[in-house]
Amino acid sequence: MKKSLIGLKKGDTVKVNLAVAFNNDADEIAHMLNQPVDKVSGINSDFNYTIDTVNQVEKAEMNQEFFDKIYGENVVNDEAGFREKVRAEIAGMYVQDTDMKLKHDIEDHLLEELSLKLPDAFLQKWLQTAVEKPLTPEQVEKEYGGYSRGMKLRLIENRVFRDQNMNISQDEIREMAKQYIMHQFSGYSAGLTDEIMTGLVNRYLEKRESVERIIETLSDRKVFNYLKSVVNTNVVKVSYDEFLKIVKEHQHAH
Repeated sequence: MKKSLIGLKKGDTVKVNLAVAFNNDADEIAHMLNQPVDKVSGINSDFNYTIDTVNQVEKAEMNQEFFDKIYGENVVNDEAGFREKVRAEIAGMYVQDTDMKLKHDIEDHLLEELSLKLPDAFLQKWLQTAVEKPLTPEQVEKEYGGYSRGMKLRLIENRVFRDQNMNISQDEIREMAKQYIMHQFSGYSAGLTDEIMTGLVNRYLEKRESVERIIETLSDRKVFNYLKSVVNTNVVKVSYDEFLKIVKEHQHAH
């Protein structure tokens, strides 16, 4: 695909068969078309693409201006520190992936061991009539499995949270709101003064759904950290490629 794009300018049109270009990789094709994977599975058509913009990417110079732009003023002061910062961030992303897989493995084990029963018929009817956005019978049939799993896990999480005397403070809520805001501003968050950040946090927490989302996230994190500390884990070292394969298979399964 890259060869067919070389030399094109704004306004030019190119025909591309995505199945050939991405070797029938449904994930890549779905990303390219901004569609769910199940909508692009088996697709084998030509697409016409019109060049809207042409951007030229140049290698940045390793200097203080570059370091400050990425991480904020004087957070990093030399190339060695910059590379260490990047290394730590990449390692952190891998930790998130391994934690997510462990979390789902623990959840699968708990669901199997506890065998919780729900009033399925009642809940399916409720989803079609009583919720804010009622579902059709077809939607209920398709989505109830995920809904049922989520409700069972929420019951388990609430029980662990209560039994372990966990709590969530206002300081924790405000700190997570701050993290959300800093993430939204990305590399520009270093320019936010304490006064501006306080105002942004206050406005963010004015919305009830924002507070509820933070509480749910904090609760989920506390319960997972507790479960991770009490389960027996088997650490397996794998290569980078094997790791990516495991993560991809796990994402498909969930």
